[in-house]
Amino acid sequence: MAPDSIPGVHARGLEDYFCPAIIAERRQVTVLFTDMVGFTTFAERSGEEAAFTLMRSLAKLMDEAVREQGGVVQSHRLEGAPELAQS
Repeated sequence: MAPDSIPGVHARGLEDYFCPAIIAERRQVTVLFTDMVGFTTFAERSGEEAAFTLMRSLAKLMDEAVREQGGVVQSHRLEGAPELAQS
């Protein structure tokens, strides 16, 4: 279905419309999943500060690796959610 045939969706001339419009764009992205095996046990034994320091250090290393490959880190999520990086 062409974008012009969907109500509220128009690929050009949005200034002519008073209602919100949706513009679709295809992008290649990379999703990075990580799992720190034994993290819960580590956090319980080492304390919150050590766990936070470890997470921050690992996030910094992963961010650097993504940027070295030309990527952009969009966000960090807690356990069970992915990180997205625009390729």
